[in-house]
Amino acid sequence: RNSRDYQEQIENMYLAALSLTYERYKFDTRLGGVLSEPGTAMTYENQPGDFSAWELGATHLGISRLMPSGAQFAAELANNTLWMLTGGSGAPTATSLAYSITQPLYLAIQRAVTLEKLTQSERNVLYAMRDFARFRKDFYVTVVTGSRAYPLPGSTGRGELAFLIRGERSPTVGFYYLLYELQRLRNQESNVQSLRGLIRDLEALGEAGRATSLDITQLESSHERAKRYLAYRNRIFFDELDRFKVQLGLPPDIDLTIDDTLLKPFEFLDNELLEMEYQSTTIEVSADQMVIQSALDSMQELQEKLVNKTASFEIELANLEKVLPHRLERMAQAEQQELVGFVERDGEQLSDVKQRVAELSEVLNQLRTSAVDVDAEDEQAVGDLLAKVRDQRRLMLQTMRELTGLGVVIRLEQVTLIPVDLGQENVVEIAMENRLDLMNRRGIVTDVRRRLEVAAEQLLSDVNLVAEGEISTQDPSINSNPLDLRRSESSFRAGVSIVTPLDRVRQRNNYRAAQVGYQRARRNFMAAEDQVKLDVRRYLRHLEIERRLFEVNRRALRVAARELDQAIEFGDRPDADSRPGGRGVNISRALDNIVYTQNELIESWVDYETARMALFRDMGLMEIDENGNWR
Repeated sequence: RNSRDYQEQIENMYLAALSLTYERYKFDTRLGGVLSEPGTAMTYENQPGDFSAWELGATHLGISRLMPSGAQFAAELANNTLWMLTGGSGAPTATSLAYSITQPLYLAIQRAVTLEKLTQSERNVLYAMRDFARFRKDFYVTVVTGSRAYPLPGSTGRGELAFLIRGERSPTVGFYYLLYELQRLRNQESNVQSLRGLIRDLEALGEAGRATSLDITQLESSHERAKRYLAYRNRIFFDELDRFKVQLGLPPDIDLTIDDTLLKPFEFLDNELLEMEYQSTTIEVSADQMVIQSALDSMQELQEKLVNKTASFEIELANLEKVLPHRLERMAQAEQQELVGFVERDGEQLSDVKQRVAELSEVLNQLRTSAVDVDAEDEQAVGDLLAKVRDQRRLMLQTMRELTGLGVVIRLEQVTLIPVDLGQENVVEIAMENRLDLMNRRGIVTDVRRRLEVAAEQLLSDVNLVAEGEISTQDPSINSNPLDLRRSESSFRAGVSIVTPLDRVRQRNNYRAAQVGYQRARRNFMAAEDQVKLDVRRYLRHLEIERRLFEVNRRALRVAARELDQAIEFGDRPDADSRPGGRGVNISRALDNIVYTQNELIESWVDYETARMALFRDMGLMEIDENGNWR
């Protein structure tokens, strides 16, 4: 509705239909005779001292018709009348009725020549309709993925999207590319949030003498770098959003919201858990009994959320077990065993986390009871309680982080790709039968062959049967009745007209040029067939590669999540590497790996979907409904 390119394609189809209406009109009965179109002229003439008169002159009214056989019929009535006002009297008038019939003798040949333009116009309308149907498929894929179809060899560009997109007039961003940029932005936001919580955690370790200032500084540096990159990704997203608006034919300043439903499966990091981790690091704990009581209240709120989160992950694990059979049936045996092993270990780990969460709840209730009964004057008792509260907070934070990593891998394994069960031979055969633009290229070969035959017929003699005649009134000097047509004033002629083929150099050159054009059209068609085969084979190959890359990135993200867990776990140990900066570097690198692999995963999914849609478009199997959506 808004796209400039789409409107231009509709106009192209309309213009092709306009040309057809004119070619059809040529075979209708037309108002126009032997000499000219119907018309008249009325003049007043005055010569002072001599005469004055009104004259109705050059009045013509006739009809003509062209037959498919090449026969032509024309009849015309002409009149000229003079009304004398002074200098004479009367109204001298002259009327004539002329007619002509011409019939070529080579009926079969002349019929093909006569109907050539009409035939071509009808075929051009068919080509325009196919071009538009092909364009709608390409338009859908381009809007969704940003991937354009390659025009076939010999194309003039009519109906091809590639020839309509000119710079920023119609950018090819694609909805999936916007989703990709949006997910990268969200991944970076999660990275910034994770670094913020880890810095607070490392500061607490530093206060306990278990982390150096260099560890903290390194994470702070990574945090600032991540915020700077977040600002960059934010700018990129909104720039591409504006370009997408232009692609849709909308003004850049209009408000447009992106439906991110397709990104739900790729939200691996639980933002609520990340916020809970950060809140746990901000809980203030000191030797003051009131502060301890407040900290325990805050921890109780987080503990209740943690219990609910654990239950929600049990549901997600059950959903994974439902998806698992569909994934396993498309895997090799070794891959099946590996995936089953992953899921079993995830289930065992979740059971351990659930048990640990239950133990944390029990210990937290005991601590809350102890905090009420402890003597605020007993420094030893308060100190012991403070140490237990800090340990409890540390265990709760570790459990949250373990659950976060576990949630990543559970959600990760639930993501599935839409399968395409086709082989190289299948896609080629389907494309050769269904590609609309290839049908047009085949039709163009037929058109050029037909024009070659017409050019050959122009080399023959022209032999026509001709009959023509005229009936008129008497001389206007003695006639004043415009309808007084007299037999004595009539004439009739009949005969044969022959044009010999002795001077046909121009026709000969046209014929030779038509022969060359025919061979070129055949080569273009063969090249078009080759490109169709090349396109579908390439997209099918691309589809398989992206499927493999998606699985590789899935495994890489699982490894990256484990790397982060281990970096944090080893950094929490009292016997961890005491070299300055070791903890900060390990954690920062692990977070960078997670962001990178998340981005690679969503990119491989976008590339897979792009290849899948392009494959169905180039096979000609994509059916677009009246709303412009793929059925």
